[in-house]
Amino acid sequence: MQQGDGPDGFPSQRHALWITLAALLALAAFTQWMYTPPAPLPADAAPQLFSAQRAAGVLKELVGDGIPHPLASAADARIRAQLVARLNALGYATELQSGWSCDPALACGWVVNVIARLAGTDPASGAVLLASHYDSVPAGPGAGDDGVGVASVLEIARVLKQQPAPRHPIILLIDEGEELALLGAKLFVDAHPAARTVRAVVNLDARGDSGPSLMFETGAATDWTMSLFARAVARPMSNSLYYFIYTLLPNDTDFTIFKAAGFEGLNFALIGNVERYHTPQDNFANLDLRSLQHQGQNALAGVQALATADLARLPAAGAVFFDVFGRTLVHWPAAWSALLGIVLAAALLGALWVVRRRARVSVAALLHAFAAWLIGWLIVIGVAAALLSVARTSGAVPPAEAYSWAAYPLGMHAACIALALLAPACAVRLSRRRASSWSLWLVNALVIGALMLLCSVKYPELSFLFVLPALATLPAAYLAVRALPGSARAMPQVPPLVAVLPVLAAAFAIVPILLMLYPALGADAWPILTAVAGLVLLGLAPLLHDTPAGSYRAYVWLSIFTVVLGGGYTVLRPPYSTHMPQRTLLWYALDADAGRAQWVLQPDSKRDAPRLALRDDAAMLTSTLPAGIISGVHSAAAPRLDYAAPELQVLSAELNDGKAVYRLRLRSPRGAAELELAIPEDRPVKATLVSGNGRRLPVKFWRAADHTRWLQLIGAPSEGVELELETPTADDLALKLIDRSYGLPAAGAGLRPGGPSVTTASQDGDLTIVHRSLVLSLPQRAANP
Repeated sequence: MQQGDGPDGFPSQRHALWITLAALLALAAFTQWMYTPPAPLPADAAPQLFSAQRAAGVLKELVGDGIPHPLASAADARIRAQLVARLNALGYATELQSGWSCDPALACGWVVNVIARLAGTDPASGAVLLASHYDSVPAGPGAGDDGVGVASVLEIARVLKQQPAPRHPIILLIDEGEELALLGAKLFVDAHPAARTVRAVVNLDARGDSGPSLMFETGAATDWTMSLFARAVARPMSNSLYYFIYTLLPNDTDFTIFKAAGFEGLNFALIGNVERYHTPQDNFANLDLRSLQHQGQNALAGVQALATADLARLPAAGAVFFDVFGRTLVHWPAAWSALLGIVLAAALLGALWVVRRRARVSVAALLHAFAAWLIGWLIVIGVAAALLSVARTSGAVPPAEAYSWAAYPLGMHAACIALALLAPACAVRLSRRRASSWSLWLVNALVIGALMLLCSVKYPELSFLFVLPALATLPAAYLAVRALPGSARAMPQVPPLVAVLPVLAAAFAIVPILLMLYPALGADAWPILTAVAGLVLLGLAPLLHDTPAGSYRAYVWLSIFTVVLGGGYTVLRPPYSTHMPQRTLLWYALDADAGRAQWVLQPDSKRDAPRLALRDDAAMLTSTLPAGIISGVHSAAAPRLDYAAPELQVLSAELNDGKAVYRLRLRSPRGAAELELAIPEDRPVKATLVSGNGRRLPVKFWRAADHTRWLQLIGAPSEGVELELETPTADDLALKLIDRSYGLPAAGAGLRPGGPSVTTASQDGDLTIVHRSLVLSLPQRAANP
């Protein structure tokens, strides 16, 4: 470490490090502030504007009672009737599209879509679709997912009626069955004539109930769509990295169906307070109306822009794009990225060559600096991963296979950023004898250039992350050349501005990503947070190398203290709280064959039994209930209630070309919403659902972890549903027939504690289950007893 002022009029190094850290902190705070959604407009706002207060009044009427409304429930039917009444009152003629819809590899459901249409002046040119879904999961009322979308569609429908007819017709689709397997969207695309006229779509969904409205997915014509999006939306928050990452995740929305059908468009979502997602806490009281305002005004602007655009020929072309503090969008065609990367890399390489010669940095010094740079980066990533492992092993953070957001994450956030700050300190420590600050600066610039070139050519959606710091490195290199002597004079330190420019540019690109990592990925984001932030902060190594020794030590010890304090805080805190309760599934399961019942409990942690009013009895867990959709790690005896078992009637059974074909009717005498068929043995079975109008829908059994195969049928009428099974042999076929209804019987009313709790229902919620075993054989013609 060196002390004193830099040459050639550059300011002193003494305070440069701390000023830079303050600038980075200010940039992060400013970005967070700029990403705050806009204030909700009042109910008396101008009629042509989207008002979150008006939309909230509608949403409160729909879900304010806090009652979940899953597919095929009475509550969903009530909401559907309210949607029709609202649209009719706005002057729309509504249509109900109903029918069986099947995901080929998961489930079938009887869905009812609500559809309305706004006429356009040029109907032959194609239609624009505005879509959301009105069903919730069984565990929660879905104020965020997707009440925000539904309320936005209704408020947008009101606004559209205030304006002249658009060029393209606008179809309003509020579909059902999204939470099960995108069934409503699939029914619309597969069976509704209007779907063939749709050219573009705006889809609204949510994975939380707060935060900005993020545009995270487009269709194939991304470049065209981003040009339109940039012009239309006042508060765009999006970048091509979100889109790139989303394509790698096993997540889907209705937009997945629309995109597969060839629709272009925009997919918006909220992800703030994701811990409430799919729980009873996703209610109206917890909803941030600022997020509703942002989601609605984005969707309105998107629909209006699409409804006036030329939708005739939309070229399939990717794009690179990013927002600037959520106020404007920068974008360019992905096809330009390779050329841009090559030209910029060439310019950067030439500038760095001049800097290396003037700074008299040898190849050996560069290699040593690069090794220190890389080792320092890998060390802090490894420590972050170890911290996460310790937190999970100690039980302070839910396991990876569970819902992995933590009750007290702020300490670990701070620890991971502090670890990233230690990356340049490690690089300086490892290279202090054989590399100068110029070596470290050059290595960082070369790494930025290499990553920029790689992404520009191979992964253009990611290229903006490195194009910006690469561009900033060019003027930094110019300043470096000015500062360096052309003779054998003493070598100056790296001027602060030379070191800081690339770091600030990289931080500008990366900070919005860092803010979204944890809401998107949970605790798994922590090592990634350190890796990404470390990549930016390694640019501080030249400053650290030249900073006074006292400042260097203060920097290192402050970072270490933050790691210990932040990581220790998270590790020593409980994994769940009333704000972030443990998700639990609780079922009443009646074995109709054995005539006995049990309470089955599945805590999300798979190990921490919540404090529920039942005494665990491991002996009650029997093999009569196969693992799969229904499983649990805690069980206790339950009273046997007089529930009728689900019924299976064999309508026909015959042998065709060596294959056994069974035509069956399944029904739940007690009116349960879900019927499930499980095949414990590993035998291939082909299944076809036969609808009332003779339509045949092929479906597949999905394979559970224990190799049991399952098929879900949701919303079957009281008379039951017909299913055809085909097996490759004439051997008997063992089945498990199950029905599931939402909620617990009265006998289980006191099992969950009242008031604030560290446990909550989630996803399918509390269920009442009745199951029985059956065997199909070819001679069988009558109903099973």
